[in-house]
Amino acid sequence: MDIFGYEVLNVKGRKTKTGKNMAFVKVRDNKSVHDLVIFNDRYKDIKAHNVYIMKVRNNRIFDFTEAKLA
Repeated sequence: MDIFGYEVLNVKGRKTKTGKNMAFVKVRDNKSVHDLVIFNDRYKDIKAHNVYIMKVRNNRIFDFTEAKLA
């Protein structure tokens, strides 16, 4: 599991084939843009243009916390 700081560019909610919530999340760091996925209802807490600290493995978000700027 890796931890990264990302700015969220957009979030697109969807349903899985079994009807569960998921979302495609486009993020950027200081080098490039990445396409990630999250498979739970917490995706509704991710807002575009905010910065988050995310636990990611294989382009899948497992947990996230909004970064607080001092």
